[in-house]
Amino acid sequence: MRKLYSFCIQFSLLIISLFSSNKFYLELNKIKQTARLREDEVKKLQKLKLNKLLMHAVRNVPYYRKLGLKNISIENFPILDKKILKVQGDLMISENHNKSKLIKQFSSGSTGKQSIVYWSKKEQSIYRAYQIMWWQWAGYRFGDLILQTGITPERSFEKKIKDFFLRTIYLQAFSHTENEVVNSLKKVKNKSAFLAGYASSLFVLAKFSEKQKLKIKFNGAVAWGDKLFTHYKKKINTQFSVKVNETYASAEGLMIAAQKDLDLMYIMSPSIFIEIVDSNGLEVEDGKIGHVLVTNLDSFSMPLIRYRIGDLAIKLPKKDYPKHRSIKFEIIKKVIGRDTDLVRT
Repeated sequence: MRKLYSFCIQFSLLIISLFSSNKFYLELNKIKQTARLREDEVKKLQKLKLNKLLMHAVRNVPYYRKLGLKNISIENFPILDKKILKVQGDLMISENHNKSKLIKQFSSGSTGKQSIVYWSKKEQSIYRAYQIMWWQWAGYRFGDLILQTGITPERSFEKKIKDFFLRTIYLQAFSHTENEVVNSLKKVKNKSAFLAGYASSLFVLAKFSEKQKLKIKFNGAVAWGDKLFTHYKKKINTQFSVKVNETYASAEGLMIAAQKDLDLMYIMSPSIFIEIVDSNGLEVEDGKIGHVLVTNLDSFSMPLIRYRIGDLAIKLPKKDYPKHRSIKFEIIKKVIGRDTDLVRT
């Protein structure tokens, strides 16, 4: 039965991608191809896409054009933060994109400043394609039931369609009751199911499951949003007999990094350019902590270049890369957390 569901879902997604503006399924297959590239091919692709984005920005985006940059290289672009994005946002929309046809997206505001970005349909499709690829890395298979926690309980028409096609049971991440959790867990018991959602909410699900002595095994699990602490991971893994994969993304359309075969996270190098810098904006050595700057290489309607996302992280030094790893992307050693969570004494 699951195989039949899988075939029907994938066939439907292919038809939608071929005959509508939602190209999610086609984009999914494209990014899977990039995950098979050699290291030198990944670097070449990243460089080409970065150069193309920077040239586009200085020619077509008012905010970047007015800077009058002569040398078009990434280090000459100013650091973009949430305050600038909030004030100058309209000037960051590309002139060859119609704002009225773009999708408005709000950040979570977890750094204290909520920002607004705009996506094209294609850019949204790429974002969703990465999400599903990460799920598949964690064990998801089309046709599985999905138990998902999130922060949008009022599902839009589009999200309701997604929930229907992907057989999703949706729970509010931070206000679910024990009764709601138990009822949802019972719906997936003894079925082929996948677990996804905010790290702390998955931890709560595991604790309620343990309390109610529910024995549930998931095919895979993936966490996002807040930090997947070690005790969260241990409880989820033990209670649901599953390895939960950590992911690192943001609501601004930045699919940054995810676990696959390693305990470390792969940076999505074909679509993301990462810099780790000190408080003066100077790049630190790999292996040292710094502020995360992200450039989305697929975002042309509203380019986010050197965007200070508000996190601290450490890149893994190249000499420490595992010899045997399944893909040749760059690796993050550790995401520390929000820079607003730290106090300097």
